[in-house]
Amino acid sequence: MPDNRRLITQSVAHWSYSYITQLIFLAAYLCLVFYLFGQGLSGTFLFDDYANLSEISNVTDINSFIAYSLSGISGPTGRPISLASFALFSEDWENQAKFFIAFNIVIHLINCVLVFIFIKHVVTISNNKSISTYVPIVATLIWAVLPNHVSSVNYIVQRMTLLSATFSLISLISMLNYIKEHNLLKPPKIAWLILSGASLIAAILSKENGIMTVLILYLLFELTDKTKPLPITARLFKFTALLSSVIVMLIIISYGFNSLKYAARDFTVTERIFTQFIVLRDYISHFIFPRPITNGIFNDSYNIVNTQSEYALAAIFGLIILITTSFSAWRYFKAQHLAAFFLLFFFINHFLESTFIPLEIYFEHRNYLPYIGLSYLFAYYTTKNIERNLLSIFSRSILVLFLLTNIYFTYQRANLWGNPLKAATTWAVLNKNSARAQEHAAVTFSKAKNMEGAIAFLVKAYEIDPDPFIPLNALNLSCKAGFELDNLKVPVEDFKSAKYSNRSFNVLVETVFLSQKKNCYYLTQSSLLNIIQNVIDNPNYIKRKRQHPFLYLKGLVKLHTENNSEAVELFNQAIIQNPEPDALLLKARNLINYQLCEEAVMFLDKHENSVYKNSVKFKILNTISPLEEKFDQLRDRASNRCSQTIMDEK
Repeated sequence: MPDNRRLITQSVAHWSYSYITQLIFLAAYLCLVFYLFGQGLSGTFLFDDYANLSEISNVTDINSFIAYSLSGISGPTGRPISLASFALFSEDWENQAKFFIAFNIVIHLINCVLVFIFIKHVVTISNNKSISTYVPIVATLIWAVLPNHVSSVNYIVQRMTLLSATFSLISLISMLNYIKEHNLLKPPKIAWLILSGASLIAAILSKENGIMTVLILYLLFELTDKTKPLPITARLFKFTALLSSVIVMLIIISYGFNSLKYAARDFTVTERIFTQFIVLRDYISHFIFPRPITNGIFNDSYNIVNTQSEYALAAIFGLIILITTSFSAWRYFKAQHLAAFFLLFFFINHFLESTFIPLEIYFEHRNYLPYIGLSYLFAYYTTKNIERNLLSIFSRSILVLFLLTNIYFTYQRANLWGNPLKAATTWAVLNKNSARAQEHAAVTFSKAKNMEGAIAFLVKAYEIDPDPFIPLNALNLSCKAGFELDNLKVPVEDFKSAKYSNRSFNVLVETVFLSQKKNCYYLTQSSLLNIIQNVIDNPNYIKRKRQHPFLYLKGLVKLHTENNSEAVELFNQAIIQNPEPDALLLKARNLINYQLCEEAVMFLDKHENSVYKNSVKFKILNTISPLEEKFDQLRDRASNRCSQTIMDEK
């Protein structure tokens, strides 16, 4: 046993002698990484940024900070850790995107260091003499500058992906520290297990795909010294990791096979699974053969497998993936082969988002963590031949060329993201069949005060996708620009069957606001009310329980037309559907602004218990700073406004 301990100690020393030197080199390299991704600092907010971040403008104190952090709807957990990180920049929303992007880049730099430590630990603990000491640093250099990471780092809302990766890596590194102490015949600290478990939870609360880290944790236990039994706490952790992995996979599979067609999707579960085999092929090929420019974040026109030949091709790729993962699992459990481990790492981290769950078909950012596996494999096989021979020179030349190509392409992509107008135009041209890309270009052009250009893109979008919100948006822009669109009409009845969209509320908010201006005549109040009611009656909004924003909008229109009792009733319905403190305060303020002071007080009193007293969120917030103060202040404001109005009338 002492000889075994001495051997392990010498092995650790052998792998650690260049650790500081490599860290210094990595620190210098990270400056280059910041420069590359920093080309996108002049970028702007995009697409899902508005759906997830628009409410941070309401964050003004600790109460609203916590309320926003707990208000997420992007996934089962709400992703509170990610939302809290966004709320830190509430004052910069819509004005200073560069601060959001800069924070993302910093997280990516931290992740680069964590990737290096993770791979270094795995290689050290495995004690495999055939692995070059340069593999961890080379793999990190590759992963740090992958062009596909631009859509993870420079797309602000994907901080969720970045943070989930951060905590997943911390969880894995903590487990590896525990295993290393166990293998060195030291009493392993239980603190490492606690930190690993806590970080795993944080990863999941940042983005749900962090749950797949639990299966990687189970795999890491294969690196433990089998001659020494694990402590009871570690065995319990290992069993929990295995059980959790099985449960998660069964839930994902059962969710996928629950129905033959997903809600609000244009593809079935079968079509998605077979298409994902093609998608995984693309992910791997795009790693090996990087591209200077891509479709960006607009992949809604990705081809769905639907012909016999396409199904056959997808089945071939699926079979290859199944055989590869099965063989990798066998090699890893039999001989602790690290190439097999990192190949499993790639496929495991794709299991949640690239199989059964009815997410959209393709997104580059899904590779952020999985690409660690491919980066290791590339580094391992290009540094494997230590001897100076022709094969060694060739493999290292390939490595250098690959690195330089990635660096250049990352610079080009980040530079494009940093030029919003050019990026929007480029993506609209590349994605000529994507209505989203055309709409995004329209938004970007409208921000640049080029309304005619924006409307031209919206017309293209409407040709691709006959969504009634598109012409409504175009008419809003024409109204703001001061010219009429005689050949574009709003199909009022189509709103009753329109697909669900996060942007629909924002378009209708602007429509309601513009309809109250005298210079906008394209919609009568009656037509506007019909549109809103059709959205409320739309089955796609009913099954998502998303009618409450439109009940609120209809109430605003009723207030404007002096149908006060109907407006209050609509506000009541909206609060019953969405009993949130902020929603209650907003509607009460609207009533006060329309001089309906008594109605505002009655409205506050009526919903106080359901929104505040019976709300779990309220109880959490109230322990930090009493929310009743805001409630009482608004009631006093209503009373004072009523009193002042009476005095003015006298």
